[in-house]
Amino acid sequence: MTYEDFTTYTEVDPNSHITKTANHIDHYAIRNEDAYLYADKGASHFTNFTHLVQVQSDFHYTSSSGLGVVWMLSNDLDDFYGLQTNNKTFILMCMQSSSSFKYIALYEGYGGTLYSSSWTGAAANTPYYLKIEKSGTSLTCKIYSDSARTNLLTTLSLTLHGNWNFRYVFGCDSYNNGGSYYCNNDIDNLDLGEGVNNWQKTCSEIIGCLDTYSSKTGYIRTLLDKIGGLDSKTRLTIRYRTISDNVGESDVKFRTVTLYRSYLDKIGILDTMSKIKTLFRTLTDKIGNLDILNRILGRIRIFSELLGLVDTGKVRIRGVTKDSNGNPLGNCSVKCFRASDDSLITTTTSDVDGNYSIDIPMGYVVYLVAFKQNEGWVEGTTDPTINK
Repeated sequence: MTYEDFTTYTEVDPNSHITKTANHIDHYAIRNEDAYLYADKGASHFTNFTHLVQVQSDFHYTSSSGLGVVWMLSNDLDDFYGLQTNNKTFILMCMQSSSSFKYIALYEGYGGTLYSSSWTGAAANTPYYLKIEKSGTSLTCKIYSDSARTNLLTTLSLTLHGNWNFRYVFGCDSYNNGGSYYCNNDIDNLDLGEGVNNWQKTCSEIIGCLDTYSSKTGYIRTLLDKIGGLDSKTRLTIRYRTISDNVGESDVKFRTVTLYRSYLDKIGILDTMSKIKTLFRTLTDKIGNLDILNRILGRIRIFSELLGLVDTGKVRIRGVTKDSNGNPLGNCSVKCFRASDDSLITTTTSDVDGNYSIDIPMGYVVYLVAFKQNEGWVEGTTDPTINK
C-alpha cells in the first residue's frame, strides 16, 4: 500500500484544530468554522476507484449532533455545509452522533440535497477500516473491524445522480452551520490505490523469491494486468530494469516479450520496427546489461515476429565469404540464383569481415555464387545460417 502524505496537503485551519503527520490526522471538528485539509489531484482525476482509510471518533454528542468529515471528493473547496448550500456536487464519509446514535455515514451532495446511507452500530474510540469504491454511478463503503479487512461489519451504498469525476481529495473537513457541537476524529493511512513506485518495489521483492520460470513469468503478467495505465516510455524503462535486475539474465527474452506486448496493447507506442529499435537502444543505455549486439538484435527479431512487424514470408540466409585458404575475405559480391531456372534473385556485398546476409522468398531452392574481381578463388558458404 502507498499512503497519502498529509504533510503535503493544503491546510485551511483558522483556529489550529487540525494536527497532522505524514499518515495521520487529528481533527477537532467543531461546527462553527471552515477547517479542512485537501490535495489538488487535477481535473477529473478521480473517476472509478477504490480508496482505503482508517477512522475513529469519540462521538462527542449533546442534544444535537457532532459531525466531522473523514474523507471527501469534490470539485470545489469549502466546508461540508458550504458545499451543500451552494449546490455543489461531492461525495464524503463522516462520523456523526446525536443523543440517540453514533453512526458512520456515506453522503452524496447534489443540487443542494443530501443523499445518505448510514450505519448506527458504531462505538466511540474504536477504529474502523473503510473500503470506499466507485464504479460508474455505484458508490459503496464497506466497514470492517480489522486492518486486514476480513471481518465485514456492514456495507453502505448509494446510486449517484451521475457518473461524477472529481478533482480534490479531503483528508478531513468541518460542517460549519454555526453550531457549537463537535467531535474528535482520527484519520489514518489513506490509500488512494495509486502507488506505482511501491508496486515496483513489491514486484522486485517477490520476483527475487520465486524459483521457477513459470511462476516468475506468471507473476509479471499478473502485475501488468493490475497496474494498468502506465503511460510513458520512462515507466516502461523502469519496469524493464527492475525485472532484469531481479530475475537475472536467463530467460529474459520471454519476460520482455510479455512486457512489450502488454505495453503495446495499453499505450500503442510500439507500432513500427524503427520505434522498437529506438526503444532498445534507450534500454541498453540505461540498463547497461544488454551490451552485446547479437543479444539486442535477437530480441528485436523476436519482438518483431511476435508483434507482426516482420514479413514472415521470407527466409534470411547468412554466411561468410572466404579465400582459397579458408580465411574470411571481405567486400565480395554474392549473387543468389533460383535453382529451377538459374534466374538471379538478388545480389549483396559482404562486409569487411566477409559477413553477408540475403533475404529470399520462403520455399525457394537457391544457390549462391561469391566472387571478387582481381582476387583468387573465393570458397563461398557451404553451411549458411537460415533464420525464419
